[in-house]
Amino acid sequence: MIKGLDHSAYRCRASEEAHKFYEEFLGLKLVGSLASKDKPTLLSMSAKGRERGIETRGITDHGMVHSIYFRDPNGYVVELTAKMSGHDEAINPATDRAREILDDWQAEKG
Repeated sequence: MIKGLDHSAYRCRASEEAHKFYEEFLGLKLVGSLASKDKPTLLSMSAKGRERGIETRGITDHGMVHSIYFRDPNGYVVELTAKMSGHDEAINPATDRAREILDDWQAEKG
């Protein structure tokens, strides 16, 4: 079950369609934080999106999470994730090397 949506701010040209997508399709109240799903939930949500003609991508393996992606009625991408083994270690700010990885990426980008 989807329990929340994390870090979002949306301009809506079709508020009723957005309401139906987030609350009726995804089953979310538009407050709270994203809770990780299990992989069977991702599979069922992926199938549900395709059945309803909603643009759906994934499952993508990111090494620490599996993800699926939808486009909402306003064209925004929504990502649902399921934690994988090693997830908590990968996002630990004391050891995640995020700053180093970002610096390396910036240097390569020029």
